Amino acid sequence: MRSRFATWHAYPLIITGLLAAGSYWLEHLTREAETPLVAPERRAPDFVATAVSISGFAADGSLRYTLDTPRVIHVPQDDQTLTTQPQLQLFSHGKRTWLHAEHGVISARGEQADFNGEVNVERGDDSGDEHALHIFSAHLTVWPKDQRAATDTPVRLTQGSFTATALGLAASNIFGNLELVGEVKMSLPRHRRNP
Repeated sequence: MRSRFATWHAYPLIITGLLAAGSYWLEHLTREAETPLVAPERRAPDFVATAVSISGFAADGSLRYTLDTPRVIHVPQDDQTLTTQPQLQLFSHGKRTWLHAEHGVISARGEQADFNGEVNVERGDDSGDEHALHIFSAHLTVWPKDQRAATDTPVRLTQGSFTATALGLAASNIFGNLELVGEVKMSLPRHRRNP
């Protein structure tokens, strides 16, 4: 006896095939484009140091500057060094300049240092010199090798009873030559006239 393949036996196979194709098609439509996972850039420091003192010297071996700070953090991504409460001393033409700030950011090769937060500068013969020049600002950029400094934030200068304010400052010869920038106001003391 010969068995015949009945067409009604094919219906379950056809329905199963259609269901499988429909499932594949729906899964393909709802799948989000796969993007490779990228790790976020780490801003972790590669070293931290405490009680740091750094000195820089001129080509002739003379001391150009010293930097003392209670904490230094180096961030390798941008090769910057972050300092807390930096105290910078600059030596130029027989004068000393002291700089104190809340924070500092030093560039990769130490060519530029940005100081922020209650920046105080004193330039004179010795600390406590009554004729010393004092500069106050919220930000100051110093280029130690070039012996330059500048800020575009408001500044206040005092020397004895002389005071001046401005919107910015540019200095060469590390505060030996000053240029006050924008809305400069000065208060000069009166001198007694000779009899």
